[in-house]
Amino acid sequence: MSVLRRVGRVLRRKKDDKKEKLGMLIDGSNLLVDNIKEDLEKIDETIASIGDLRIAKVILDQQMPDIYIDRLMAAGYLPIVVSGDTDVYMSIEAMELIYSDELEIVAFWTSDINFLPIIIKAKELGKEIVVLGRNEGFSETLENAADYIVILSEEALSTE
Repeated sequence: MSVLRRVGRVLRRKKDDKKEKLGMLIDGSNLLVDNIKEDLEKIDETIASIGDLRIAKVILDQQMPDIYIDRLMAAGYLPIVVSGDTDVYMSIEAMELIYSDELEIVAFWTSDINFLPIIIKAKELGKEIVVLGRNEGFSETLENAADYIVILSEEALSTE
């Protein structure tokens, strides 16, 4: 009896080779612990309409509770817990995505205007940019630099 017959059937998500490959970085301080599952589901749905998500990392500081980290991993995101300034680590991760030949789109969920130079560099190198954020505190500067804007609000998720 073959392994496949014993298992039943093999399930696999079909990749869309025609969609552009996307890498996403999330500044963990922008996610709400209470709504993390819903936030990530909405983000996944919207990002899927933009590109094929290949890399999804969340940069967190050491104060994040373990349950938060567990929820991120369960949703398929790679949590990176850092001891220093999360912006520095996020910048390093961003540069890796930007210089990757495998990705065409780089997405950032941050409200930090300090990432503007990284976004500009990514665009210079031919990457399309997605900026995600919440209604409150959403940076107009980052919004103007992006090719795609995803605004997460209490009521619904909208893409402009």
